[in-house]
Amino acid sequence: MLRSLPWFLALALLLVALPATAADEEETGITAGLIDDGARRGEIDRYYKDVLGASHPEDAVEPHESDVIDPANAWTVENFVVEVDSLKITFESGEFFPRTEIEGEVYGAVYLGTGRWEFATDISVEQDELEYYAGQRSLDQTFTNMFLQFSPDHLAKFKTDAAQAASGDAKKAKEAASFWKKRREAQPSVFDLEIAWFHIEGHEYFDRLMLEANLDKVKKGKGFFVYEWDIHDREEVKMWRYRVNAFDPDVVDSEWLCHFMQKDDRERLTAREKAYKESSRINVEHVDGDFEIYKDEDTLEWGLRGDVTVTYVPLIRDLKTVSFALSDVRIAGVLDKDDNVLPFIFKSGLLITELPEPAKKGEKQTLRMKYEGEIVTVIKQPEPEMGLQGQSDTASAEVVFMSIIAYTLLGQAWYPWNYQDGRDQCTWEWRVTIPKPMMVASSGVTTSQVEEGKFYKYTIKQGTPISQGGMIFGRYTPITDDINEGKRPFIRVLAFPGYMDSAHEILEQSHDIIEYFEELYQVPFPYPELEIGQMPFMMGFAYMMPGLIEMSGEAYLSKEKLLDIYNYRNPFIRDAFLPHEIAHCWWAGHVADRTDHDRWMLEMGAEYSAALFHEAAKGPEGYNQALKMWRNQRNAKNTKKTMPLWVAFAHNGQGDKRHNSTVYGRGPLLLHELREALGYEKLVSVLRAILQEWGGDAISTEDFQMVLEKATGMSFEQFFELYVYGNEALGSAPEDMLQPKK
Repeated sequence: MLRSLPWFLALALLLVALPATAADEEETGITAGLIDDGARRGEIDRYYKDVLGASHPEDAVEPHESDVIDPANAWTVENFVVEVDSLKITFESGEFFPRTEIEGEVYGAVYLGTGRWEFATDISVEQDELEYYAGQRSLDQTFTNMFLQFSPDHLAKFKTDAAQAASGDAKKAKEAASFWKKRREAQPSVFDLEIAWFHIEGHEYFDRLMLEANLDKVKKGKGFFVYEWDIHDREEVKMWRYRVNAFDPDVVDSEWLCHFMQKDDRERLTAREKAYKESSRINVEHVDGDFEIYKDEDTLEWGLRGDVTVTYVPLIRDLKTVSFALSDVRIAGVLDKDDNVLPFIFKSGLLITELPEPAKKGEKQTLRMKYEGEIVTVIKQPEPEMGLQGQSDTASAEVVFMSIIAYTLLGQAWYPWNYQDGRDQCTWEWRVTIPKPMMVASSGVTTSQVEEGKFYKYTIKQGTPISQGGMIFGRYTPITDDINEGKRPFIRVLAFPGYMDSAHEILEQSHDIIEYFEELYQVPFPYPELEIGQMPFMMGFAYMMPGLIEMSGEAYLSKEKLLDIYNYRNPFIRDAFLPHEIAHCWWAGHVADRTDHDRWMLEMGAEYSAALFHEAAKGPEGYNQALKMWRNQRNAKNTKKTMPLWVAFAHNGQGDKRHNSTVYGRGPLLLHELREALGYEKLVSVLRAILQEWGGDAISTEDFQMVLEKATGMSFEQFFELYVYGNEALGSAPEDMLQPKK
């Protein structure tokens, strides 16, 4: 879905997160009538009082070290061994200071002492990744002190009946409390929220273990190594490394070293699917919301208010609490279907609400949320003379740079979504009010856009369940299809003033691309409407969400202006972005990925589809241009620049510098080599079968292998082991390793 510009076009941008101010007490808009904090009660009330030391969310703080570290119940160990899967920890000599929580249960500890961290795996991919990051194919390192978080059932791993009482040294107890606070502040606080949630719901669905230590003598710099394990998500066993930012001590960078999924797990697809389904408690079905994008006249900051009703279904059992993920909103209140005020916890983007009576398994439920003041990230665009090449040239001076455009109202963040299952799909109806001259581009179908005084009011509907939706706004001028022509999809291109010629070209090209893909794959365009919004310049990427495409401002420039401004002598930015993102409407919209390990196929499918379009439009030259980019610019044949496709998203995602070469180079080059072995028609038939058979569903890497084997009658086991699960250099003739399937 994300497609990056060449690095020399991805210039610096000024990204400013502007906090929206809360409405004053006289507010009469969407969020009028805030919830009285005195109405909070029950377990939620206990959580705020006992854990966060506050009576309501506005006063909530992180747990104080004195509240969570219990020196009275500390214990000592000598040469004590704990093993979890591939990790062996030896606590050589030291003391454990437990973290206590509601009702005295232990949810973690600080270990002060020495130990040994031994990690070994026989999976070559994991060995390769460990060597890349740590310089070693296994770890056998010493450490001093450890930070632990775990669910109560794991306490027995660290405190046996033979544990000895601690020394009672007050200095050590203070050191443990200080250590906890320091490391806890560097950790996401979702763990604490889950503790509250599962304290209320019961521990049977909370089984997590996280161990963190600063290992000695690890190549490529020291860092806090973390081993995390969650029994309910088979792919959440991972090891990662924190690195403190030398310029800003409050920022802690992290890298994932390994994201485990043993080979025998890969082959038991039904077990994996079961594990995923069992980890999700609810299914979000519909979101109905009134949204108001406003600009504070005093601060000139942008914010968003919402009054949202979400329809959901409990999947596993009756629920006493329900949770949703939201972004940095200020929750003004949560109400049930009868407008009864409900107690809630909201912190770090996770909303937990206590229900007046259990929500019945399998029955539709509704919950209403009022919130205000979401932080809307606004991109302030610099003037041309602040960083563009050739700023004195006439051509550069004519480039129109808009001052602001909102960017963050994307994905599952600003409306409630399933915290545990990011692939959960829902429909919606949004009613959006925005001050003129701003205009909205959004996922879904814009059924109405009317003017009311100083405002535009939109009604946007999504009738096909999708897993994410986006909305951006800016000072746009729309170019659209003629509604009377009945074109499907109906396309709206929203561009900055001054770029109308390009907007017309993009509208026409988009229909050509869609027509080609519909004929190629024999699958209709998945959405009735497509909106294409222009982003500011120097963003450097394009992005697709269902029914909505954004492209960096450069995609709207002529080739002449690209050359004048950037001195870019191969100015096909729009050619690189537009067909790739439109292809994602099939490869991500129509067919989804089952897990992070399978997402590579969606990027591969979109990138290769774009090359096929260029081949159809320009002949062999168009295809060869893409082939050259995969091989050379993306370094797809250099295994030092790539990683296995199967782990490209499950590891660091785009945080790993090898990610782009793997996803946008190695992936499509793999399809090219299959084309060389199987022929064009056979390869297209395989891609067509995927889109037709998995439409509206999610595909796995195993499914892709199965389709290839059915289409050819050959075994692709060795091929996938070398080129998908492994990082073998591309270039070997695939036909040399294909054998008749037994």
